[in-house]
Amino acid sequence: MNIYGDGHQTRDFVYVKDVVMANLLAIEHNSVGTFNIGSGKETSVNELIKKLADLKYKHVTLNYCPMRSGDIVRSSLNASRAHERLKWRPVYTIDEGLHRTIQQYNAAKPIVNFV
Repeated sequence: MNIYGDGHQTRDFVYVKDVVMANLLAIEHNSVGTFNIGSGKETSVNELIKKLADLKYKHVTLNYCPMRSGDIVRSSLNASRAHERLKWRPVYTIDEGLHRTIQQYNAAKPIVNFV
């Protein structure tokens, strides 16, 4: 797995079901505009990889590469507008989201398994 940078760069990871719920609420509330859909929590790429390893899923070899031009170092979203206007908040933690994602992947492709 190629990691561009030292792995300390962060992102605001959100489970797909939380994103779907935000979209459904936007439709339900007939909302127009831009909404940040995020947890407000930064997780580094290295932390993400450790979480996957802690779940005892497939080990991957890490290849740290130079950062690419234009890559951002930190990313975290303020979803207060989504909370105020849509009454949306993320339900799933990153750990729950990773676990559910891998379960779904394994259920869809039983020949390839992370464990």
